[in-house]
Amino acid sequence: MKASACSQEQIDTINNTLGQPNADQIMYLTNCPESNWIDNYYRTKLGRVDSEGQSFLGINIGCNKGYDAVKIARMGTGNVKFNTRAWGEAMSSSGVADAGVCGQATKVSDSEEGSSKYFIQGEVHCVEPLPSTVRALKNSSQVLGYEEEGLVITQAAISSSDGIAFFPNPPPGNELGNLAACEVSKVGCSEVPMYSLETYVETYVQNQQGPINVLSIDVEGFDFDVLFGAGSVLDRTEYLEFEYHIFGTWKNYHITDAVRLLDGKGFTCYWAGREKLWRITNCYINDLYSWHNWSNMACVHRSQVELADIMENIFFYFFTESRLSIS
Repeated sequence: MKASACSQEQIDTINNTLGQPNADQIMYLTNCPESNWIDNYYRTKLGRVDSEGQSFLGINIGCNKGYDAVKIARMGTGNVKFNTRAWGEAMSSSGVADAGVCGQATKVSDSEEGSSKYFIQGEVHCVEPLPSTVRALKNSSQVLGYEEEGLVITQAAISSSDGIAFFPNPPPGNELGNLAACEVSKVGCSEVPMYSLETYVETYVQNQQGPINVLSIDVEGFDFDVLFGAGSVLDRTEYLEFEYHIFGTWKNYHITDAVRLLDGKGFTCYWAGREKLWRITNCYINDLYSWHNWSNMACVHRSQVELADIMENIFFYFFTESRLSIS
């Protein structure tokens, strides 16, 4: 079933909150989301008896310092061995003292508060192209024993096709290296294998049959290329996060290009904020959605009714708050 069209009141409220002349509010509100909707969903799910015998599959493309991958692993499996603070200490010992652009090392997500009634087996992929960062990731994972718990670290670039990409060798944890960094000169750059997302999953993911529970993409301006090369991977994906930007190939597209593509695949997409969601699917505002800058999206496949309802209810709660503030 398609997402319902927004009412005029909803469109006006979204536009008044995020639109001109304050469009950069989008960046402020969505550049470092706090996704309590997915945390709460998995915390509830792992508390059920019927979670026993299940497994979890998460894929983090553009893993960088690994905090998000560790958070995804803890959230989806309930395995208390996955801990972002312990990971931060290990990464610091590996030469990466930066807490992450959104301070991930200093934050404990809802999924890390307390412990789940059950924990399940999981496979979580941390895919990162930068050589120095990959070395730090692998060292930290080995020190903490996370490989045995299901964390898979792969050095690769993910794009719309297979081939070879060139990346610089900045200090570990640097977040500025992307597919365009070595276009002018390859001096000091290293060859990195490049795959479409579909090829990566076929080659590296052990679970070839079940759903991809969480797919997170953050590749510094080239996220649309990853989506374009996803193919059948999107048909297996339940929940998707990706970054929107002014850099990379995003400069040639609008966010609605990606949202309409994903709508055709059965996803409903939202701007992702700090415990807030603003729906984009079927809530199109031309002036607003021609805006480009750093922001984040969260999309749910409409087959996942429980999670879809949670996210839509957060969206509707925004309008309740807006009415109360006016009255």
